[in-house]
Amino acid sequence: MFGFELQTQNVFVSRSGVADIGEREVVYRHPVGLTLEGDETHLLGATSELEFVTKPFADERSARAALTVAARIAAKLAEGGQRDITFDQNTEFEGGTWLRSGTLRITDPTFGAQAQATVGIPLATLPTFFHTVLNRTRHASDIDDLGTWSKLLEWPSGPSPKARGFLWACQMFLFSATAVPLSRFVDPVKPTMPDVTNKIFDFTDTAFTQDVHAVALKLPAEKVPEKTLVLVNADSPKSAFLALHRTDFHSMYQALPRFDRDLLAALDITAAIWPQDYGGPDHRYVFPLPYRADPQATDVSARTGTPLTNRTEWLPRGIIADHPATWSLVAHGPSIRQWWTSVLHGDEARRNIAKDAASPPPGHRGRDPRYLADFPDPKVENKADYYGMGAFPTDTGSAADDRLAVYEIRAFMEDLEMPPKAELTSGRWATIADIFFTHYAPR
Repeated sequence: MFGFELQTQNVFVSRSGVADIGEREVVYRHPVGLTLEGDETHLLGATSELEFVTKPFADERSARAALTVAARIAAKLAEGGQRDITFDQNTEFEGGTWLRSGTLRITDPTFGAQAQATVGIPLATLPTFFHTVLNRTRHASDIDDLGTWSKLLEWPSGPSPKARGFLWACQMFLFSATAVPLSRFVDPVKPTMPDVTNKIFDFTDTAFTQDVHAVALKLPAEKVPEKTLVLVNADSPKSAFLALHRTDFHSMYQALPRFDRDLLAALDITAAIWPQDYGGPDHRYVFPLPYRADPQATDVSARTGTPLTNRTEWLPRGIIADHPATWSLVAHGPSIRQWWTSVLHGDEARRNIAKDAASPPPGHRGRDPRYLADFPDPKVENKADYYGMGAFPTDTGSAADDRLAVYEIRAFMEDLEMPPKAELTSGRWATIADIFFTHYAPR
C-alpha cells in the first residue's frame, strides 16, 4: 500500500460565519481516492495550508490516476491567479465534493509543493527500504553507524529476516530519536536567528536539559554557557526523522514469529537493542531535547514524570517581536528502557495500551484505544484529533502472515532526482510517482 501528500503554500483563511479550517481537517473528497486537507501554517492571516492527500493504493495505476486528478484540480484552482476562492459545503467541484464551507487564498498559482510518500513495507525487506532512503537522500554515512551499532549487540543465533527488519526499524528510530545535534543549542552571545518554523526557548531552569547541554558541548563545567537555549522546530519531534514510523513498534513486534518474540523478550536490553557502550538505558532518553507538543495533551506527567510547559520564545538582544511565540513544550521523552519495555509489552504509563511509548510521543494525543487494532475509519475518527506517529497497526501484505510496517518518507524531497519545491508545480506532480515507483515501491 502507498499514498502521497503534496503540501502547497496556498492557504485557508477565516470566513465570516464559518468555522476556521485547521490542521488535518478534510475539506474536499474526490471518489478517485483524493482529499484536500488543512496542514499547519505559519503564514500571517492563514488558518492552515492546503494539502492534497491520496488514500493508500495497492496498485500503481490507481495512484497515478489520483495524482492526475490532483494536478487537474490545482490547475482549475489556479485559474485567475492570486485571489480568494469561496466554497460551500456539499457543493460539487471537479468531480468531487466540498465537505466544509470556507475560503481558499491562492498565493501561489503554480502550486509548488512539498511532497511526501507513505508506504507499507514487509518486515523482512525493511533493511533494503532504509538503505534506499539513506542512500537516495544523501545520508549514506548513517548506514556505517548503524552497522557499528548492530555489531555491539549479541544474538544467540542470527535473527530471522523479519526479526532483522524489525531490529533495523528500532535502530533507525533510536538513531534519530536519541541524537543531540549541537545545532539545537544556541549561543546566547552569537545566537541563531529564529524564523517562522524555529524558535528559541530558555531551559536554563531545567536541570535535565542543562546536563544534556553540558555533555553535548563536551566542555568543563566552568566553560558551559550560563544559559541553556534550545532551538525547537515547530514540527518536532517528527521533523527529526527521514522515515517516520506510522505503524507502532509494539504492533511490529507482535507481527514477528513466536520464536523471535520469545528470543527478544528473553534478552537483556543491552544485548537486544541498546549497546552497553551507548550509556545506561535508564538514564538515556528518547527525545532528550525539548520538543513542541499539543497543548490539549493531558498525560505528559504520567508518561515522563515532568509536566507540559508553556514558554514564550527567547529573543536575541535587539530583536523585537510584536507577538513572541508561546509554545507548549515537553522537556524530554521516556527513557530507553521504558520505550523498549513498551515495545515488548505495551505502554504501562497508559494502562498497558497496545502501543509503544513513542506512538505517539508524550505531549501528543493518540487514537481512542477502542480502535487501535484497525486503520482509522474517517466516519468514526477525526484525524485532527490524534498525532500520526505510530498511529497505525501493521497492514496486510500479499499473504496473511506477511505483515507490512507503514512508513512516511519525510525526506522524499531530498531524493537525488526530486526537483525543489518551487519547481515541483502541479504540471510536474507526476514526477513524484516516477521517482517513488522506480526506487521506493516494494517489489
